[in-house]
This record gives sequence, structure tokens and C-alpha cells, in this order.
Amino acid sequence: MGHQALPKDHFQWFGLTPGFQVDLAQLQSAYRAVQSSVHPDRHAAGSDQDRRLAMQMATAANEAFSVLRDPLKRAAYLCEMHGISVEDSAGAALDNAFLMQQMQWREEAEEARAQGREDLLANLRSEIREQELALQTECATLLAPGTGDIRAAAGLVRRWMFLRKFSADLAPVY
Repeated sequence: MGHQALPKDHFQWFGLTPGFQVDLAQLQSAYRAVQSSVHPDRHAAGSDQDRRLAMQMATAANEAFSVLRDPLKRAAYLCEMHGISVEDSAGAALDNAFLMQQMQWREEAEEARAQGREDLLANLRSEIREQELALQTECATLLAPGTGDIRAAAGLVRRWMFLRKFSADLAPVY
């Protein structure tokens, strides 16, 4: 396997230009090609070092693919590539209006559950999904190469992360 270096970023793994807009079919195709070349089974007859490197590369390729195929993870990764962590608590302040909206959604969810109103929960899930799609569209604009506002995008990513988690909390339990 030689002394192959790991790509410097997730986009480089798959020959993609760093950016929010990703051709998912191209990503999937490039991922299959990378996985085929670095899969540990292809290097089973190699030295211990070759097998370890193949495992590291396969793991790193899986992580890169997981991040790039998910718009939220991709947006967070792009912010971090530009030196702005979306997890940074110092910059994580959300505006009061959004905090109030969160409280209202949580109250609506609690009331709907208490009343056994799946229809109300379904409406709330739909509203949250619409909000997520709006944030995705806004992030695409803010993360556009050369014209974006990474700091503002990071703030939207934090909101989007909350919405994704809240949406998972609203998922029906079967």
C-alpha cells in the first residue's frame, strides 16, 4: 500500500471542490471507488503496517462520506474548515426569538402528547421540517464560495442542529 497520505479534507477524498452544494450521485460514485481501493480486504496479504493504513484510510473515507452526504453535517464541516466551530459555546448564543420559539414548540409537543393527539405532533413535525429546509437554503447562500458569511452560517447551523434533535424527539414511537 506504500506510504499514502490521508487527504487533507473530506472533499479531497472524493475529488470534490469544497462547498455546500454537492452532487450526491458524484459523491456516491467517488465513495464507492475510494472504498474499493482502500478496503482492508484488498490489503489482507500486505504487511501489518499496510493493513493498519488500509483500515485507517477506510475509516477516514467512511467518516468523510458520512459528513458530506448530510447537508447539516456538511454545513458544520465547512464552518469548521473556515475556523468557526459550531460547537463553540462562546459563539453559541441563540437569539431570544428563536429561544421563545423553541419553548413554544416544546409546550405544543407536550400538550399534544398529553392529549394523545398524533395529528398535532404530525403538524409540528411538518413545521419543524419546513424550518430545517429554510435553514438549509439559507446556509447554502451563506456558505457560497467567495460571497458567504461563515459566522452567520455557523449561527444558522446551530439552529439547524437544534431542529434536527427536536425533530428526532418528535418522531413517533412504535
